[in-house]
This record gives sequence, C-alpha cells and structure tokens, in this order.
Amino acid sequence: RRIERANRLLENYYRGAAAEARAKTELMREGSRIVAEQLHVRTQHGKRVIDFVIERGGRWVAIEVKAGNAVRSLAQVLKDTAIANQGGTIVSRGAMYGQRIMVETIVRQYPNM
Repeated sequence: RRIERANRLLENYYRGAAAEARAKTELMREGSRIVAEQLHVRTQHGKRVIDFVIERGGRWVAIEVKAGNAVRSLAQVLKDTAIANQGGTIVSRGAMYGQRIMVETIVRQYPNM
C-alpha cells in the first residue's frame, strides 16, 4: 500500500507540474504578464502557495492550477478568500518579501492532464 500511495503522489506531482507548465504557456500567449510563480503568502489561516500571480488589465490576479479531477481543498479556499478580502503578506524570498497582497483567485482546470 505504501508503494501504491507513493506512486500516486508521484503521478499527481508530475501531472500538476505539466498542468502548471501548460498554464504558464497559455497565460503568456493570452498576453498576461506573470508577476510571480509559486508565491508564498501568509494569511490569518496559515501559509498559501499561489501558483501564479498575473497582471491582466492593470490588476493582479492569482491563478491556481488544477490537473485532472483535483479540486481546491477547504484550506486553500479559506486562504484564497482571506487573501481576496483581507489580504496577505508575501513571505517568499526576494524583492516582494514583506509586501501586502490582496487578489482574487481564478482556478484553471486541466482535466486531461
């Protein structure tokens, strides 16, 4: 059972990585500017990793990528709602560290990945 679980986790990891690569290509093709990838944001409910933050039409939007039949967990929805309504603090290393961010999250689903 452990091997089956490990194989499933590994398969999910690769499916997710492929979906994120596809999303990145599509976002750039659509003319969105990618502001950040894998951005770590602290909320009142804990840390959230945002797949992409893009700039579209002068505003920033968070993009959550899901592969296959994956859905956001309750914790992800709770943190995304907090980031949209109260904002969060960027805790990723780099130039954006410590900045506040308040963005809505859009889910991009890739069912065939």
